[in-house]
Amino acid sequence: LGTAILNNSMTLFIDIYRLVEKIDPEYRERRAARDSLAGEEDRGRGPARILLLEDIAFFRQLIKGYLNEKGYEVVDCKNGRLGLEELENNDFDLIVSDLEMPVMNGWQFIDGVRRSPEKNDIPAVALTSLDTEEARRKTLESGFDYFEIKLDREHFLQTVATALQNHHDSSPS
Repeated sequence: LGTAILNNSMTLFIDIYRLVEKIDPEYRERRAARDSLAGEEDRGRGPARILLLEDIAFFRQLIKGYLNEKGYEVVDCKNGRLGLEELENNDFDLIVSDLEMPVMNGWQFIDGVRRSPEKNDIPAVALTSLDTEEARRKTLESGFDYFEIKLDREHFLQTVATALQNHHDSSPS
């Protein structure tokens, strides 16, 4: 549960997954037993490191919580410029970025990443509220590898696991 000011109006957000866990406390344990978690320490690699870019604090905390629950190590930034600075100084296995942010948006950010010889192969997931075919096309053409809509937790987490696994499988051992 949280609130944010959107379009000059107070908006209430309900985390349906947390509500289910409150009603059915064993839900999380059953899910954990069923899932093979890409975030787990695997063959000595340690947890995957994810760079998260999201300007709205509520969504930043929500998404970071989802990723932390899966065992991922998450570093978060509130815009693309700060994300590029973080990326310059640290190594990450995956980027998850909002598209519409102040200072530097997600499209500008991924352009900077793809121009970097040292960092251009990091898989990137765009996580956005823009749910149009035009936004999807523009985003994938700009250099993102995946396009996800905010608030579809299960699909998002599956995409994260897939992106990390595909990147790991294609990396030299």
